[in-house]
Amino acid sequence: MRGLGVVLVLGVLVAMTAGARGAPGPVVEGRVEGPGGMPAAHVQVLGTFNFGRAQQTFSTVTGADGAFVVEPPASPPVTDAVQSVRIFAAARGFSQTAIVETPARGRPGYKPVVLHLRATVALDVTVVDPAGKPVRSATVTIAADSWSVEHAQKGIAQRVDAAGHVRFADLDDASELDLVIAAPGFVEVRLSRVDLETSPMQVTLEPGALLRARVVDRATGGPLAGCELATGSARVTTDANGRVDVAAPFGTVALWPLCAGYGMDYDHAPDGLQITHAAATAAAVHEVRARRNQTVTGTVVDRAGNPVAGATVTRSPLPAQPMRGMKQPWGDAAVTDAAGAFTFDHSSMDEFTIQVTSPSVGPPVHVTFAALRGPLRLPL
Repeated sequence: MRGLGVVLVLGVLVAMTAGARGAPGPVVEGRVEGPGGMPAAHVQVLGTFNFGRAQQTFSTVTGADGAFVVEPPASPPVTDAVQSVRIFAAARGFSQTAIVETPARGRPGYKPVVLHLRATVALDVTVVDPAGKPVRSATVTIAADSWSVEHAQKGIAQRVDAAGHVRFADLDDASELDLVIAAPGFVEVRLSRVDLETSPMQVTLEPGALLRARVVDRATGGPLAGCELATGSARVTTDANGRVDVAAPFGTVALWPLCAGYGMDYDHAPDGLQITHAAATAAAVHEVRARRNQTVTGTVVDRAGNPVAGATVTRSPLPAQPMRGMKQPWGDAAVTDAAGAFTFDHSSMDEFTIQVTSPSVGPPVHVTFAALRGPLRLPL
């Protein structure tokens, strides 16, 4: 029988009545079985005692016959008896057992616990190009995450073989893994929470290269350091010169500058955010402009010049500035206060359309602003 080692983490639950004393002797008895019902010898079993008002962890080891006994704690945190136990086992080379919650021995519903270790599984990945040919230079990495069971191959890039294939063995069968698939000359692919039941799986990499960009302040032309630039699933941060390299497919690429205190240059979206990335121009440095945010203020008044309270003011980019499928700030709305005033914070547009709606005054009014030159006054 192969040697079994363990790495375990655990949680707790169940509140019962406090103060009652349980029966003397072991709190829980049981056994651990491997695949096929074989006894799992020398396997560590961990769990949590629940006292109703407090919890305490414990661990024990199975004997040669796979049996284990959990004795009462020597130094309980409270005077109450153990109400229930949450318990499981795991061993290197096996998938973790299910977590079992059981009443303590002597309480209604108690019975000896049987924990079943399951065989590990493998994840097979084949990486191909759009023509279906293997990408022999590809690497596949199990990325770090916070939810799946730890694995020795996490964070290590595995190179595919001549057929574009790589296998990750000895994975916990309940894991959901994050994968990163990369190759020179191709756009990186990130897959989140891959269910191991999808194995074997095929991943297609699209041709591309590093897109070189420089993020600048639209007004001054100065570089913006520490600014995030997003394209597709990739997100990178500019250096001190506003420069960044990001993996991107050849063709039309939308770049999204995410800078503190700045917004996207919505007024010039086609040339400011849409870039044609081709093999012939892959070495070019593309300029991406970001506009410093500003506050837009205004007042809504009726025909007599009196302030209109409770009016809804909705701001939208000019339809004349096509965004070609990019996300737009539609539905950016504010409600006027008692003085008829409204405010839009963090605005990166000075060309926009405003719609004012007030049931107490009349039909909606549309106003277009080609440039922002101070507080707005909107008559209804």
